Amino acid sequence: MPDILYIIGNGFDLHHGMKTSYESFKFYLQRKHTLVFDTVDKFLSIDERWSDFEEALGNLDVDHLENDASNCLASYGDDDWSDSGHHDYEYELTKNVEALSLELYEHFCEWINTVDIPNNSTLLNLKSHAQFLTFNYTQTLTELYSIPDSNVLHIHGSIDDPSNEIVLGHGWAPEDRTQLTSHIDENTDTRIASGYQIVDKYFSRTYKSTNSAIKQNERFFSSLSGLRDIYILGHSMSYVDFEYFRIIVSQVNSETNWYISFHKPEDKISLSQTVMELGLSESSVHFIKMEEVK
Repeated sequence: MPDILYIIGNGFDLHHGMKTSYESFKFYLQRKHTLVFDTVDKFLSIDERWSDFEEALGNLDVDHLENDASNCLASYGDDDWSDSGHHDYEYELTKNVEALSLELYEHFCEWINTVDIPNNSTLLNLKSHAQFLTFNYTQTLTELYSIPDSNVLHIHGSIDDPSNEIVLGHGWAPEDRTQLTSHIDENTDTRIASGYQIVDKYFSRTYKSTNSAIKQNERFFSSLSGLRDIYILGHSMSYVDFEYFRIIVSQVNSETNWYISFHKPEDKISLSQTVMELGLSESSVHFIKMEEVK
């Protein structure tokens, strides 16, 4: 079995000159799908560069969403009330949450398929016999490095494999948040109750289940016990993917070397925090620049 594992994040593709940042997706969406972009900008708590795009999917401003739709929530006692308007509130909510989930997902898949892989990149010294766990959807490893497909696990899907569906989303499991439907009682307006169901469904739909991905790839994770070296290249080790690193740590031995790439010196602060939370010993962790891979 290979004794080296490379864990590949988006910084790896960026290092090779690919336009795969969430900021690039933002500009694509702004240019090609203005209505969806405006909906994201209106209802998701997201920074200007969209660097925390996936986490932002879990930070939907529910109050703002419901208040915005409440313009369609006419009182049954209004003089101009009509049964034809009974579903207007639900329609407005549905329109916005579908833009933030189904449509946004479709446009993301559409965008990632437009990203080119430059053929003039300076390549890193990767061992082709190693195992590769990539969080990227692109074919950079196979096209630039001729890594056999059998050595690469696209944990979140691949643009070149329709059977391996692209996974995108936040890390808040439905059971980790209070369901709005739990507030429904006999006095709740049926339109409001339906609205609660629509919003709860949004959070479930945009949830990225790491536990499901780990279970589906149980054989891969259970095969890691003999690793000598692990290289984390271009991955921020953020909260949304934390469980993957936790399961890897549980499978390998304490003598495994961890080589973690960083882009800017300040990146080492957040990476060090994750290393500490994972319980890795300082002696086993080495921070490197991407081009220092040996």
